[in-house]
Amino acid sequence: MIIKNKRGEKKMKLKINGATKRRCILRGRVFDFWRAEFKSGKKTEYVKHPGAIAAVPVLPNGKIVLIRQWRFAVGRYLWEIPAGTLEKGESIISCLKREVAEETGFCVKKILRFGFIYPCPGYSNEKIHLFIVHCDSRVKKKLDEDEHMWYKEFTKKEILSLLKENKIIDGKSQAALFRFFHDKP
Repeated sequence: MIIKNKRGEKKMKLKINGATKRRCILRGRVFDFWRAEFKSGKKTEYVKHPGAIAAVPVLPNGKIVLIRQWRFAVGRYLWEIPAGTLEKGESIISCLKREVAEETGFCVKKILRFGFIYPCPGYSNEKIHLFIVHCDSRVKKKLDEDEHMWYKEFTKKEILSLLKENKIIDGKSQAALFRFFHDKP
């Protein structure tokens, strides 16, 4: 469709989300895989995701907690901030508190929200809500069967060094730590 702007210039208007058919092709444990078809016959697949949280945990001594987690899909351990997927009916804040406690063993005392990211918008609607959390007391960690991780406390200088040396290669962690260091609320 061709439209004209205020100055009378012709511009092309794209039809957004113009799929004529959508159907779920696979229901996963956490994600669903969908196929959309357009009038032209072109098809695309995408992941429907329930949403997630990611948090930069700060301890009373000012140190930041990172977790070292085995990631099956890439076949290696990665340094990451605590993160997790929303469970059905779970609020973002409940998910945040649960994931930080499960993965680090620390209780969340204070929460600061500082935006969100779409980590893979080319094939997924996943939205990760980013937080800074101040933690205090300890609780027992409760890892899922497929989670293999431990945590370590780092100074801000050490985190910046890990980022500069490309030792934190997880995208959500890079994005949240960048926001933490550059435009902390």
